[in-house]
Amino acid sequence: MSSPRHPLERRLNSVAGHARTLIEATVDAADQRVVGARDGLLRALEAGGDVLDHAKERVEEGARSVDKLVRKHPYETLAVAFGVGLLAGVLARRR
Repeated sequence: MSSPRHPLERRLNSVAGHARTLIEATVDAADQRVVGARDGLLRALEAGGDVLDHAKERVEEGARSVDKLVRKHPYETLAVAFGVGLLAGVLARRR
């Protein structure tokens, strides 16, 4: 697994690590409620990892699409960025 680049990803990895520690600490517990909670936590961790991986893929796809668009239309991109900046400046000055 690669090193987390975003603070949210680092925090999620930390939470997942703590959850795994909790699961390992309760391996010998026989109480049915503990077993059920541990199983639910394991399923949630697996699902969370899948969601995070899917989100990363979608963000990377979006970044590649934007990169292609900017490279295909550099002057139009510059004009749009200038217009958005001008509009933001006018709106911020009105306050």
